[in-house]
Amino acid sequence: MENVRQVQTVVEALVEDNALLQEETNKARKSLTIQLGDNVALRVEKEAAKEALSKSKQKRKKLADKLLQKETKMRQEKLWALRLEDRLGEMETELDMYRGRARILGERLEKKQKALEDKETALESEQLKTRSLEEQLEAMSLELQQEKESAQARLDQKEEELQKERAWNQALQRKLQELRNWARNSPLGDLLEMGRSSVGSTNIMNTVQQ
Repeated sequence: MENVRQVQTVVEALVEDNALLQEETNKARKSLTIQLGDNVALRVEKEAAKEALSKSKQKRKKLADKLLQKETKMRQEKLWALRLEDRLGEMETELDMYRGRARILGERLEKKQKALEDKETALESEQLKTRSLEEQLEAMSLELQQEKESAQARLDQKEEELQKERAWNQALQRKLQELRNWARNSPLGDLLEMGRSSVGSTNIMNTVQQ
């Protein structure tokens, strides 16, 4: 009988231990289920964060590309303005050349007019040759006047062209200043500052500064 009681006691203890073990197992399963749920939620949040970061990078890249396009356009317009300035210098050189020619023609005209006066003085003693010499003098005077008018017309045309070139250049300079002010005051300047840490943006800024 004693052995039966001992066996029964052992069985009861085993049953109790089994119940405790089952309870602990259930707790462990519940904890594991909660942990797995947390892991799934964390994974979802992580994927959402990755997607948001990717979209942010794409948006930042688009803004940087847009700023690069504006900077490229501004550089092209600046080069265009430099070419116009070079052309303006050439036009001014041509204008100086025509002014020099006009001055030379004026000096020639004065000399010829003086020569005509001298000839007119000599004609007083040569009455027979007066008419012929007067006709020659009138022809020479007409030719000189035509040369002077032609030179003046060319000079006026060149001055008009030069004024147009200057007005065009001033309009372009104002446009360039507006673009510079826009680039300086635009919120995209912050993105450009952030992009300087990358190789591409650094190359862009170095190119613009050059």
